[in-house]
Amino acid sequence: MKIPLFVAASVASCLAVGHARAGDTMVHVTTNGNGVAVLVQETPKGRVEICKPPCDARVDPNGEYRFVGAPGSGVRESQAFGLPNAPSVDLDISTRSQIRYVEGFILLGVGGAAVIAGIVMMVVGNDMNKQTPNSGDVYIGVGSTAGLVAGLITIAWGAGEVARNGHSRITATPSQQPSPTTPPAGVAPPEVPPPASMLWSPPRGLALELLSIRF
Repeated sequence: MKIPLFVAASVASCLAVGHARAGDTMVHVTTNGNGVAVLVQETPKGRVEICKPPCDARVDPNGEYRFVGAPGSGVRESQAFGLPNAPSVDLDISTRSQIRYVEGFILLGVGGAAVIAGIVMMVVGNDMNKQTPNSGDVYIGVGSTAGLVAGLITIAWGAGEVARNGHSRITATPSQQPSPTTPPAGVAPPEVPPPASMLWSPPRGLALELLSIRF
């Protein structure tokens, strides 16, 4: 018995599509920060844009990915990451600010300058007190101490901004999907249709007659 050509072509097409999608991973991408981030894949030829969250996409489970800020968004890019071994993955990006990252370094510089100024004032005050006792050393001492404290606070503030905004943060977790064999509580399991062989079977005499015609 020959299978019609169009049936064979349809079956081959379905098998080819199934094979192409068999190893793909579905990612569900969300964001919880300010600015626009873009999911890209790192390839030998450069970065390939996947999608802008919120979005869903099928990707290579063995690929290397990264979130980058859209042009003008002021979003810090993430570190490169891979995907968990799962058919479906939830990706959540917590964006970090490029502006705050730069501000952190500015605060570090300002705080460092304040600390240096406080130390200089303290040294000068001690030297003046040695040469001329009670020559305003109290005011110089208070000023130098205030400069040191303010400088240290500013340095800590700047270091915190740099650490918090170094990279956008990624959370990649396998999607929680209900088991196909376990229906939700209170829901009856779906009826499974009987196999095609049980729906109809030819009478025994007819089957023998068909066999005799074939052979």
